[in-house]
Amino acid sequence: MTEAAVQTDPILTTEDIEGPYQVIGIVHGSCVQSGSLIKDAVETVKNWVGCELKQYGEMIDQAVTGALERLKGAAVKVGADAVIGVRLSTANVIDGGAEVIAYGTAVRLARGSNDARGSATR
Repeated sequence: MTEAAVQTDPILTTEDIEGPYQVIGIVHGSCVQSGSLIKDAVETVKNWVGCELKQYGEMIDQAVTGALERLKGAAVKVGADAVIGVRLSTANVIDGGAEVIAYGTAVRLARGSNDARGSATR
């Protein structure tokens, strides 16, 4: 992936894609987001009365975005054209915070029908 390709090349949850490709290997990115003490206190009160915890929802959205951007960066470093089989995982590493991990298989697309790339090519 080039820097420009990061914006256009696929980050896919599908396990497979059409056409020949070479498996490069697993890539991952993670992001830990935390809230503020004051906002955490407000969210705790909202939790007591049964309201939506928007602050935490926004925190998770930011962590997902950050993890996917770092996944793309890892794909760029290994020269991938796409990442397939992408999955997200979460963890609570601190109170009031969350970690999101994005991982998948980096692949390089074959560049023509006569392009033999070895045993890892599908």
